[in-house]
Amino acid sequence: MERTKTTDGRVIAVRGAVVDVAFDGGVTLPPIDDALVITPDGAAPITVEVQAHVNESTVRGIALQSTMGLSRGVPARATGGPIEVTAANPCSAGCST
Repeated sequence: MERTKTTDGRVIAVRGAVVDVAFDGGVTLPPIDDALVITPDGAAPITVEVQAHVNESTVRGIALQSTMGLSRGVPARATGGPIEVTAANPCSAGCST
């Protein structure tokens, strides 16, 4: 079976900060260390970093925000890359030029 690229999945399990996300069978899973964004209805987005491929259609990740109230079936979207953080000018902390 040829594998195709996808970015959409759904939450299938939440255990504290550990979140399992399932994608349709036969799709390419997001790579380990990539970010997923889960957007529950009426709540702030939750960023999850992929830590493991559980099987051919499921990833397990660690949430970086609270998962309080997160339930199964909530959509998840792969960002296509790792978590990114905007940094200040690296030399603003006393670098000499």
